[in-house]
Amino acid sequence: MTGIKEIPLESIKHRYLELVSSDLSSKTVLISHFGDLNEAKIEALLKITEETILEAGSKRQMMRRICSLLVEALQNISNHSAKDQNGKANSFLILEHSDLNFTIKTGNLISADEIITLEQKLNTINRLNENELRKLYIETLCNDNFNQKGGAGLGFLTMAKKINGLLDYQILNVNKNLAYFTLSLSIPHQN
Repeated sequence: MTGIKEIPLESIKHRYLELVSSDLSSKTVLISHFGDLNEAKIEALLKITEETILEAGSKRQMMRRICSLLVEALQNISNHSAKDQNGKANSFLILEHSDLNFTIKTGNLISADEIITLEQKLNTINRLNENELRKLYIETLCNDNFNQKGGAGLGFLTMAKKINGLLDYQILNVNKNLAYFTLSLSIPHQN
């Protein structure tokens, strides 16, 4: 599902609704949110997620793993979302559960200037094996290169380490200034 396509800004909420309602025979949507995210909303979403995962019959270890990934994904949205001409971030979060896994899906506007850098970073991470990923994570952690938004580039590395798989993403061009970035993280059930 990786790639760059073109969509109009008005269709972003429609895209979110498609993701929420697609193939409900094989999954259950546990959490769904569309709109701006602030610290209070993130805390509320995390609390609801904790309770919902435990109510779904999962163990605390799985709940902590999912919530840890969710924190990374929501911080990414909070720190890196661009705003549309009306000042809205148009971000979303979907947490799904199936017989095989949990899936966290997020989406947010980004500046079109960030597309190439973001795609290069994600493709690089997706090409690494487990040992290479661990090495890059440690190197990044030790280099202290924090950017103007407060991150050192650890978010996607952390997510990749925790899912032991690919960061499934899509970038949709909205206009010459904005793009829409969606990310899907699959967390297999532990035996």
